[in-house]
Amino acid sequence: MNDLFPKTPSRIDPLGMILIIALIVWRIMERSMRLYLKQTKSTVLGWDNKPTSRPKSYMVTQVFFGIQVILFKDQQFSIKEPTNRQFAFLSALGLVIDRANMYQA
Repeated sequence: MNDLFPKTPSRIDPLGMILIIALIVWRIMERSMRLYLKQTKSTVLGWDNKPTSRPKSYMVTQVFFGIQVILFKDQQFSIKEPTNRQFAFLSALGLVIDRANMYQA
C-alpha cells in the first residue's frame, strides 16, 4: 500500500493539479446545469424522485451510472436506451441528443 502514495514533491504537485482540474470541471458541470434549468424554468428529478432546479454534480454521476456508449466509425451507439430522467440530465448539461438514433442494437 505504501507504494501507491506519492512521497516526493515532483509527484505530489501533478496529482494536486489533476485534482484541482477535476474539481473545476465538476463545478462547471453543476453550474451549467443549474443555469440551463433556471433559464428554461424547468426541473429534473432529484433525490427520491423530487423535482429540483438545483441538481448536484454527484446526482449526475448517480443518474448516469451504468450508461454505456460505443463509438464506431464516428457514430455513437447506446447499449440500452437511456431513461427519460437520463435524457433530462443530458439536456440540462447542454448536450444535443438525437433520441431516435441513439439506441441502435
